[in-house]
Order: sequence, then C-alpha cells, then structure tokens
Amino acid sequence: MKRRGLILLAIFCLMLPSLADATPSGGRRDNWGAIAYSYATGRYGFAYDYASQAAAINSAVDRCKANDCKAVVWFVNSCGAFAQGSRAYGWGIGNSRAEAEEKALAECRKRGGGCGIKVWACTTR
Repeated sequence: MKRRGLILLAIFCLMLPSLADATPSGGRRDNWGAIAYSYATGRYGFAYDYASQAAAINSAVDRCKANDCKAVVWFVNSCGAFAQGSRAYGWGIGNSRAEAEEKALAECRKRGGGCGIKVWACTTR
C-alpha cells in the first residue's frame, strides 16, 4: 500500500511543471481587448483578440484617431463597454456584451444622467 502511494506521489511531482504552465482557458492563449475614447471629440477606437494587454491598448488608441485618446477599459477573455452621458461616463467588463453594457451604464448613472453606450467589444474566448 505504501509503495502505491509513493508511486502516485512521484507521478504527481513529475506532472507539476506541466500543471504550472496550464492556462485557465485550457491551454489556449489569453485574448485581450481594449476601448479608447476621446472626451474632446467623441471619437473612439476598440481592439480585441490581441495577445497582450499593451498590444490591445495601443491598437485601440491608434484606431481612435484623436490626439487625446486614452484607453478607458481593457479586458481579457471577456467583453468591455463604455457609456457616456451629458456630464458622466462609465465602463464595465463582463462575460457577455449585455453584462458589460449593463455595468457601464450603471457606473455612468452613478455620476450623472443621460447615459448611453458609446462602444463595446468582446474577445474570442
């Protein structure tokens, strides 16, 4: 009985390096997305399915095409949304477009009224 336990322990120890390399998505790489927004012009840019957070943010800012564009939300293996009102804004992240939009609208409404979704994006999971 002890020998069987030692064999199982040895097998587990041999598997540890491969378990440490496993990703939550089952071995697939993470997909990053981002949304950039220009408060001065109302322009926006979005990006999704990038291999890194930095690449997604840079792409979203580049696509925004305004000097004051800034990333307002970034997300991994999920969805993001940005809402704006007359003097308010909000962003949200969720497992679906609807969830991200709901959170963005709720955050915007905490700061003011007249909120509407300006842009959303979802990554491939």
